[in-house]
Amino acid sequence: MIQDFYSKLSDTGKKIFYVAVVCVFLAFVDRLFLGPVLSKLHSLDETIVRQENSIQRDLRFLAYKQRILEENKRVTPYYLSGSRTEEEIIAGFLKRLEILATEANINLIKVTPSEGEPKKGYIEYLAGLECNGKLEQVVRFMYLVDSSDELMKVEKLALSPRRGSTDEVDGTMTISKIIVHAEDFSFEETTPEENVPQLLSEDSANQGLTETSP
Repeated sequence: MIQDFYSKLSDTGKKIFYVAVVCVFLAFVDRLFLGPVLSKLHSLDETIVRQENSIQRDLRFLAYKQRILEENKRVTPYYLSGSRTEEEIIAGFLKRLEILATEANINLIKVTPSEGEPKKGYIEYLAGLECNGKLEQVVRFMYLVDSSDELMKVEKLALSPRRGSTDEVDGTMTISKIIVHAEDFSFEETTPEENVPQLLSEDSANQGLTETSP
């Protein structure tokens, strides 16, 4: 039947017939083989891109985790130790003030500590003190307090010339000391990776973080 049909075609018709057969064959091959293969390759490419993005995001999280752990080590001395009572903390606070006063060569007349005031994430201790000494010595004492690695700061200050002296002053100060709650900020090195993404929003991760190394 096909041979009869083919034999009746003119030369031009035969060429058109061949072209049609080839087109049908190519369409058949594309439908059965090329289409599924290309679709599968496209799907694999998309999966690879998603995995690469996921890996890059995880690497950013790990980089920030390491940075957080290193910063945690630097601030660990400021944490409140569970084995220290408030009396011990206040005694250490006052002892440190005495050491700094001796180093600055001023006279501590009176030191009045107060109980710690709990705040969000830390406890603040205050001590009111009266002192006297040369102006430069008092200024040096204030500098030693503010630059101390124990999170101390001069909150209030009042100076007045000392009677009978031209270069000495009487001073009253309020000095604060802060101790951080370790349980609120510390991270163990065994912190699971899933805890790190909680510190950064997923939106920030998708937008890209500017720092990718500690």
